Amino acid sequence: MVLVCNWQKEQAGKYFQQLIDDEPGKHDLMNMGHVQWSMGNRKAALDFYKKSISKDYFSEREFFEVFDEDLHHLLDQGVEKEDVPIMLDQLRYFVESPL
Repeated sequence: MVLVCNWQKEQAGKYFQQLIDDEPGKHDLMNMGHVQWSMGNRKAALDFYKKSISKDYFSEREFFEVFDEDLHHLLDQGVEKEDVPIMLDQLRYFVESPL
């Protein structure tokens, strides 16, 4: 995921929304989470990350591996480094909570 400015983030958001409305893949959901977070929409980002971790999409391990690979893109797009552990803790709480 490489985004440069806000209007491109908005365009990326529209693109991923079309994919999600049609037939989302696990990367589509994660990338939409990345776009939302880079635009300052933390709750929406967390919701998309949660959706991307399921039996039909990423396993927990796969998600965190891909997230680590994407992290430099998030930081380049303005996500604060200090916010990353908070987001990941929230996501881990969701994953570890009984259904």
